[in-house]
Amino acid sequence: MGLVTEYDPKGVIRDVKTFFLEDSFEHPVSYAKIVRHTNQIIGLNSMSDDVTGVHGSSKDDAAEMRMLSNDVYFRASKAINRVVANCSSRVSTEILKLRFLNHQTIYQVKARLYLDSNDAYYRAERYACYEFAEGIEAAKITLKIADDIIPDFLGQNRKASGNFPT
Repeated sequence: MGLVTEYDPKGVIRDVKTFFLEDSFEHPVSYAKIVRHTNQIIGLNSMSDDVTGVHGSSKDDAAEMRMLSNDVYFRASKAINRVVANCSSRVSTEILKLRFLNHQTIYQVKARLYLDSNDAYYRAERYACYEFAEGIEAAKITLKIADDIIPDFLGQNRKASGNFPT
């Protein structure tokens, strides 16, 4: 094993696109699932009083339980947004935001970025996918996010864990 790890370029692009654009039971690891769980944290409200009227007499607090169970998804959402915002080129950032986070069509993204050919768009999209895959690995380590929340796009741990759906 050398200094630079080898990975399947077409597999990286396919896995990143699947992660962002697929939301089905065949692909349980998806950006849509992270957004759904993150929105549960954002919608938290204050502790509700017990029906007895005594503050704190309830056995548990539903808002706190939601926060604890969805914290990893909130950190995953934060990592994804951080990686997208910190891309090295504006084109990569815009492709990731518009096409993958906001689900705009390729035509809309091309028009927004003034890309007049399909070849130029797909070249920029490939670069954005590679940049996201490499950036998210560092963010996952920093924010302690497991591979079952955000998959290993580069395939470094795929043989050992086998947790990314195909």
